[in-house]
Amino acid sequence: MIVVIPAVLLIACLAVFVYLQSRGFRSVSCTLTTDKISCDRLKIALLTDLHNHDYGNGNEPLLNAIDAFAPDIVCFAGDMVTSGWDVSFDFSKTVRFIEQVAAKYPVYYGFGNHEQAFNEDRKKFPHEFDDLKSAMDKAGVPLLDNERVVLQQYNVEICGLNLEYAFYRKVRPKHLDPGLLPELLGDPDPSRYTILLAHNPDHFPAYARWGADLVLSGHVHGGIINLPGIGGLVSPGIRFFPKYDAGIFTEGSSTMYLSRGIGSHSIPIRINNKAEIVCLTIQKGSKDES
Repeated sequence: MIVVIPAVLLIACLAVFVYLQSRGFRSVSCTLTTDKISCDRLKIALLTDLHNHDYGNGNEPLLNAIDAFAPDIVCFAGDMVTSGWDVSFDFSKTVRFIEQVAAKYPVYYGFGNHEQAFNEDRKKFPHEFDDLKSAMDKAGVPLLDNERVVLQQYNVEICGLNLEYAFYRKVRPKHLDPGLLPELLGDPDPSRYTILLAHNPDHFPAYARWGADLVLSGHVHGGIINLPGIGGLVSPGIRFFPKYDAGIFTEGSSTMYLSRGIGSHSIPIRINNKAEIVCLTIQKGSKDES
């Protein structure tokens, strides 16, 4: 009994700790500089990996966080919906949330592996992708399927990369050949600031070689558990201590911001790894000033 009571208390304390760590979200800020934009600054709210999560009252806390930042544009870097571990695959709450965001801000939506699963596996998902695409069209939100949008007022182009599901396979994903991005997206305009919405960060070197100035990614959920001084513990591809877990990475002249995600999937816990909305400010100036 002397041993049991402290053990039960310890387990209870750990359970409470994990519960509190896994709830809520935070807003994180990041400033980058470039001489390519034609305005003084461009504010981008980045959200990834919502996975149909609802923070209450139609995601009002999340909407309030976006409003507090007052972005010029909002970017979704994939997996706003969920195509697994859910019998109904009901994403109506997510659609309503996106509609509310799009009523206030220009929104650009890139594919993740869950959107691509809807699109690729029509036997399992006979109508889900078409329903999502129709809802986004109605809301005025481009679901960028290897497409680009030029924002002339900022001298910015946003490209949405959609890779087949094989590139997300666990353990041994398909290798991304350097020539595939020009085939899917064409070549970026070097005179414009090119933002690539690319859900899977593992292929960052290929994105950099292609010529992306800024890559916005997600998918890894921060590694689920963030170990101080080490980083994320495990990736969705079941790789321990992934090279790309969260935050800023550079490769040549390219920068990648890898979000920890705003929701959870499969393993609904987070330790030292709070869900986040990313508030990016791109300022006019020489890149070495950042």
